[in-house]
Amino acid sequence: MKSVDTKLTEHSSGLAGKQAGKPAPLPAGIPNHGDEPRLPGAVIVGLILAVVLDTIIQLTWKVAAASVPRDASLAIATVGVLASPFFYAAMLAFGAQLWNWLRVLARADLSFAQPFTALSYITVLGLSSRWLHEHVSPTKGVGVSLILVGVFFISRTPFRTDHPDGPEPQAVDPMHS
Repeated sequence: MKSVDTKLTEHSSGLAGKQAGKPAPLPAGIPNHGDEPRLPGAVIVGLILAVVLDTIIQLTWKVAAASVPRDASLAIATVGVLASPFFYAAMLAFGAQLWNWLRVLARADLSFAQPFTALSYITVLGLSSRWLHEHVSPTKGVGVSLILVGVFFISRTPFRTDHPDGPEPQAVDPMHS
C-alpha cells in the first residue's frame, strides 16, 4: 500500500498518467480542491461593500443619536434625530445596503456571506475608537481576534451549495406552508 506522500509524488511527477492533455486525477483519498469554483469578483466586492456600508450606517446612526439628550421623550428624540443630516446618511446607506445584499445573496449562500459582515464589528470598533473617542479594552481586542478567526474558517468553505438533484431550493413562505 502506497503512502499519501508517494501518491502525491507520483501524481505531481506525471507518473499517474495523463488523459487527453488533462492532468491525471488525484489518487483516492487525496481531496481535490482545484475543482471548487473560485469566489466571483462580484461576491468579493459585494462583501466588502456590505462591511463598508454597515460601518457607515453604525457610525452615522451613533452620531445622529448622540445629538439627542439622554432623557428626551420619544417625541423630542424623534424630532432631534430627524433634524440630523447623519440620520439621512444612515437611511441612504440602508437603501444601498439592501440593494447590495440582494446582489450578494443571488450569488452566494447566506451561510457563507452573512458571517463576513461580522468584519464590520472590527471596522466599527476601530473607527468608533478613533473618531468617537470610545475606549477599546483588551477584552474587545480578544473578541475582534475571535471574529477574524471565525471569518477565516468560513472563507475556507464553498461559497455556494451545489444542488445536483434539481434547482436550488426556493424560500419557504411561512404563511402558506
